[in-house]
Amino acid sequence: MEKKEKNSVFYYKKAKAEKLYNQGNYEMAFRLYLELAGTEDPAVLFMVGNMYHYGQGTEVNFQQARVYYEMAIERKDLRARCYLALMYYKGEGVERDPLTAKRLLDANSEIDIHSLDD
Repeated sequence: MEKKEKNSVFYYKKAKAEKLYNQGNYEMAFRLYLELAGTEDPAVLFMVGNMYHYGQGTEVNFQQARVYYEMAIERKDLRARCYLALMYYKGEGVERDPLTAKRLLDANSEIDIHSLDD
């Protein structure tokens, strides 16, 4: 399959996953997002982490949520950093650590939003 065709399939599946999620069909959305996670798209990684975090379409799994949030953060997803900070603040799957939560949030405020398009 050519790169252009692969991109079209990816965007189709991503849009379908978003639609399923918005319709409340979390199980099917989760399956699609998980399938797409190998593409390392930051928005997809964030959604997989978020769905593990809140048990949408899967069991709550804080460890997996953290893994996917961290992968999304490496790819500049600001939302993932906020949700990981929340996990540290609340002690969800990690030792409660408000200082780490603050550092994560502070790091978001230091990011040049214009660099996110790189």
